[in-house]
Amino acid sequence: MKVQTILSPTSQARREDFEKLSVAEERVVWQHYTQGRLRELYFQADPIRVVLVWETADLSQVPDLMNTFPMIRAGLFQVETIVLGPWVPILALFRDDVKAEAGRS
Repeated sequence: MKVQTILSPTSQARREDFEKLSVAEERVVWQHYTQGRLRELYFQADPIRVVLVWETADLSQVPDLMNTFPMIRAGLFQVETIVLGPWVPILALFRDDVKAEAGRS
Protein backbone atom coordinates (compact mmCIF):
# COMPACT_ATOMS: atom_id res chain seq x y z
CA MET A 1 0.00 0.00 0.00
CA LYS A 2 1.28 3.45 -0.88
CA VAL A 3 0.58 6.20 1.65
CA GLN A 4 1.42 9.88 1.49
CA THR A 5 1.94 11.98 4.59
CA ILE A 6 1.97 15.76 4.45
CA LEU A 7 3.73 17.47 7.34
CA SER A 8 2.93 21.10 8.14
CA PRO A 9 4.55 23.10 10.95
CA THR A 10 2.39 23.64 14.00
CA SER A 11 1.76 27.18 15.21
CA GLN A 12 4.13 26.76 18.17
CA ALA A 13 7.05 25.48 16.04
CA ARG A 14 10.08 27.79 15.94
CA ARG A 15 13.07 27.73 13.62
CA GLU A 16 15.41 26.99 16.56
CA ASP A 17 13.36 23.90 17.44
CA PHE A 18 13.80 22.52 13.93
CA GLU A 19 17.53 23.30 13.91
CA LYS A 20 18.13 21.45 17.20
CA LEU A 21 16.52 18.28 15.86
CA SER A 22 17.64 18.38 12.22
CA VAL A 23 20.49 15.83 12.43
CA ALA A 24 18.45 13.36 14.47
CA GLU A 25 15.54 13.83 12.05
CA GLU A 26 17.66 13.13 8.98
CA ARG A 27 19.03 9.95 10.57
CA VAL A 28 15.47 8.67 10.88
CA VAL A 29 14.74 9.68 7.26
CA TRP A 30 17.82 7.77 6.11
CA GLN A 31 16.88 4.71 8.16
CA HIS A 32 13.38 4.51 6.66
CA TYR A 33 14.70 5.22 3.15
CA THR A 34 17.40 2.55 3.22
CA GLN A 35 14.94 0.01 4.65
CA GLY A 36 12.59 0.58 1.71
CA ARG A 37 9.66 1.98 3.68
CA LEU A 38 10.13 5.62 2.67
CA ARG A 39 9.97 5.72 -1.13
CA GLU A 40 9.86 9.44 -1.92
CA LEU A 41 10.37 12.70 -0.03
CA TYR A 42 9.73 16.28 -1.03
CA PHE A 43 10.07 19.72 0.53
CA GLN A 44 8.11 22.88 -0.20
CA ALA A 45 9.62 26.12 1.09
CA ASP A 46 6.66 28.51 1.04
CA PRO A 47 4.55 27.63 2.84
CA ILE A 48 6.69 24.97 4.46
CA ARG A 49 5.45 21.45 3.79
CA VAL A 50 7.15 18.08 3.80
CA VAL A 51 5.69 15.25 1.75
CA LEU A 52 6.69 11.66 2.45
CA VAL A 53 5.52 8.71 0.36
CA TRP A 54 5.54 5.39 2.20
CA GLU A 55 5.24 1.76 1.20
CA THR A 56 3.42 -0.08 3.98
CA ALA A 57 1.59 -3.35 4.39
CA ASP A 58 -1.19 -1.68 6.35
CA LEU A 59 -2.44 1.85 7.04
CA SER A 60 -2.25 1.16 10.77
CA GLN A 61 1.57 1.20 10.50
CA VAL A 62 1.68 4.88 9.55
CA PRO A 63 1.26 6.40 13.05
CA ASP A 64 4.09 4.22 14.37
CA LEU A 65 6.31 5.25 11.45
CA MET A 66 5.54 8.92 11.98
CA ASN A 67 6.25 8.70 15.71
CA THR A 68 9.84 7.68 14.98
CA PHE A 69 10.56 11.25 13.83
CA PRO A 70 11.93 13.54 16.57
CA MET A 71 10.23 16.63 15.13
CA ILE A 72 6.83 14.98 15.16
CA ARG A 73 7.33 13.67 18.70
CA ALA A 74 8.29 17.23 19.72
CA GLY A 75 5.01 18.55 18.28
CA LEU A 76 6.64 20.60 15.52
CA PHE A 77 4.55 19.10 12.70
CA GLN A 78 0.96 18.17 12.20
CA VAL A 79 0.45 15.17 9.92
CA GLU A 80 -2.14 14.58 7.21
CA THR A 81 -2.32 11.04 5.83
CA ILE A 82 -3.59 10.17 2.36
CA VAL A 83 -3.91 6.63 1.02
CA LEU A 84 -2.81 6.59 -2.61
CA GLY A 85 -4.67 4.25 -4.93
CA PRO A 86 -5.13 3.62 -8.62
CA TRP A 87 -6.54 6.33 -10.87
CA VAL A 88 -10.12 5.05 -11.03
CA PRO A 89 -11.43 7.48 -13.71
CA ILE A 90 -9.23 5.76 -16.28
CA LEU A 91 -11.78 2.94 -16.23
CA ALA A 92 -13.89 5.17 -18.47
CA LEU A 93 -11.58 4.18 -21.33
CA PHE A 94 -12.82 0.63 -21.07
CA ARG A 95 -16.56 1.31 -21.06
CA ASP A 96 -18.32 -0.04 -24.16
CA ASP A 97 -19.50 3.39 -25.37
CA VAL A 98 -15.96 4.78 -25.18
CA LYS A 99 -14.57 1.79 -27.09
CA ALA A 100 -17.19 2.19 -29.80
CA GLU A 101 -16.47 5.92 -30.16
CA ALA A 102 -12.71 5.26 -30.38
CA GLY A 103 -13.32 2.72 -33.15
CA ARG A 104 -15.01 5.38 -35.30
CA SER A 105 -12.01 7.72 -35.24
